[in-house]
Amino acid sequence: MDASQPILRACCVCRRVQVDERWERPSSSPEPQSLVTHTYCPQCFHEALARLHPAAAPSRPAALVLACG
Repeated sequence: MDASQPILRACCVCRRVQVDERWERPSSSPEPQSLVTHTYCPQCFHEALARLHPAAAPSRPAALVLACG
């Protein structure tokens, strides 16, 4: 992997992509030199959490923080 290649984060449920701090519908196909990784956008993450464990779901979405080691 080339360190100069951008990594595009796409939601595995709704297919929105992360642009800075926002999640937006993609306007076109990713650039060929982009690497795509799949994750959950905050909204889909909280919906999935609510389905798995309703008592654990917060009443309003909180900021989702992901850390890579």
